[in-house]
Amino acid sequence: MRPRRFLVPLLLPSIVVGQLIVVDPNGTGPYTDLQTAIDAAPSGATIHVVGGSWEAITVTRSLTIVAEPLATVAQSLGPWSGAQPPAIELQGTGSETFTLVNVRIHSSAGCLASAAGSGVDSSGFAQIHVFDSSVSGAVWTCVTGDVRGARGIRAQGANLVHVERSTVRASPGVPDTQWFFGIDGVPGIDAPTATVVVTHSTVVGGGCEPSNWLSPGPAPGPVPCPCTGPQGGSGTGGPGILAAALIEANAVIQGGYGCQVTWMGQPWGHQPDGPRTVVGSETMLPVTMIQAMPFRLGSTGQVAFPPTQAPSLLAIGGPSFLPEMVGGVAEVFVDPGQPLAVQFLGTGATGFSTPVPTWADLIGVKLVHQRFDLMSGAIVPSNPVIGVVMP
Repeated sequence: MRPRRFLVPLLLPSIVVGQLIVVDPNGTGPYTDLQTAIDAAPSGATIHVVGGSWEAITVTRSLTIVAEPLATVAQSLGPWSGAQPPAIELQGTGSETFTLVNVRIHSSAGCLASAAGSGVDSSGFAQIHVFDSSVSGAVWTCVTGDVRGARGIRAQGANLVHVERSTVRASPGVPDTQWFFGIDGVPGIDAPTATVVVTHSTVVGGGCEPSNWLSPGPAPGPVPCPCTGPQGGSGTGGPGILAAALIEANAVIQGGYGCQVTWMGQPWGHQPDGPRTVVGSETMLPVTMIQAMPFRLGSTGQVAFPPTQAPSLLAIGGPSFLPEMVGGVAEVFVDPGQPLAVQFLGTGATGFSTPVPTWADLIGVKLVHQRFDLMSGAIVPSNPVIGVVMP
């Protein structure tokens, strides 16, 4: 069944937009290098990256990076004689916001590195948003000892990490000694102080490569694994998400795999896989909406959902700072202070269309669509769909 379309004018001009900066690696404009543009951008700016492959970047102020076509950010192989820097490093003062759209992060760590770099590593940024992207911790290419995997996203002190239509993965650790069962896995998203929102996305914790117990002494345990070694890591997988709270809808979240242990060349057992989550609270929102068509300048974006079983309201506007309570309804993601378009949806409605003007300064603007079913006198919220306006 084709979605029904409801057209409403959006008051987009009154949504605050920042300065737009274009980075084209093959262009003749003022910026052909991404880090140069980041260093020159004012706080709150949007950088439109016209594809390309880029080495590691550092961001120190609120910024939105939108790539069209897809861009890649990858840490160089080195040589690193110490800890490898992350592919994207965020250094803030406690209030900054970073948004990443349509970017692939996938790095490798070389032989001389003592630690592999995270995909995104944040210190002092309040919010991190990842949309339509793939973020992975650096993968080891060779090792000279036991090495830990790298987190997909590490957010120190953040209060919100939001992942939408994306994949976030930690890389595996690699044991390389006869005395250890293996290296414990790391979280896919490591944000112990934050509310993590994951919708229409996949998050996977770090696993452990096989551990070879070569000692001619006693077996690594009285019984086959899971078991405890005399020293070092236990070889268990890392959690998919470590956070203060988790809100999810249509998400695949997995812990990393535990080590397969061998003793004197013979299989001995499998150490425990990592937990799906380690969180203070977990909320599952109903899965009723998806972004069926991107929001592009001069086009009509589309949100689709199953036929409503009862009348409902669809609210559209800017994102709230954090999911909040509005009129007694939990997990409201549309900021009531931003201009809203509210559409009544009758029974049987299956979709909604949003016209987007052609103004270039709308690139990077986030539009939140959230539906509220009017059932039994109560308002039941669905999962939000947050689309970013693309070129």
